[in-house]
Amino acid sequence: MDLVTEQKMERRQRMLEATRRLVAQRGYDDITVKDLAEACRVSVPTIYNTFGGKDELIGEAVRANFVGVLERAEASVSEKGWHRVIGIVEHCAAEMVRLPEYHRSLIGFFAGTMALAGRGLPESLALLLADEIESALLEMRSARQLADWIDTRVLAEQIAGVCVMAAVEWAMGFHEGDGLTSAMIFGTSMLVLGVARGRAKEGLMERVRAVQADARAKTTPPQEVAES
Repeated sequence: MDLVTEQKMERRQRMLEATRRLVAQRGYDDITVKDLAEACRVSVPTIYNTFGGKDELIGEAVRANFVGVLERAEASVSEKGWHRVIGIVEHCAAEMVRLPEYHRSLIGFFAGTMALAGRGLPESLALLLADEIESALLEMRSARQLADWIDTRVLAEQIAGVCVMAAVEWAMGFHEGDGLTSAMIFGTSMLVLGVARGRAKEGLMERVRAVQADARAKTTPPQEVAES
């Protein structure tokens, strides 16, 4: 890689990082192209020449952030098969919960109407997650943990859709604390449970029971707990 190309890539990365910080601080609606240029320490024409405009720059910043989350998930999850399916989902949820305001701002942005390369940004992110999940589902099939008749791509996209919806609900305040993790694990486990086999089925059932018990404990009134 020549020096000019390397410098352009470094500048692009700095712009994406600055954009994510600005969106996390101020949200999407109050940001102008001029604000982005000042935060990125570049000119307004540079933003248009590099990304195409405000929506394109913010969209790429959100997408790149999510790609980073998936890459960290892949690196941190050493298990195979059904354990990896749950591990990827659990790690993604944990990453968002670790920096709640930051990710709520980003999710609030991509839950809107902006389009990325002809496809809605939520759908684009869901497809990235589906790619990772399908890889783990194929491992399940190789280990005879998954029914032969199930279409792994369709199942992976269904799981990704459930996770994206749970994240949007979390950003809107429907899930508090570790509720996002529980919602994503529960939805994923229930989808895979119907086509899982052997120990994978047993393991997924245990995860569902654990999530249910935790949810029940949090919603049961104190006096009912004492009486029981």
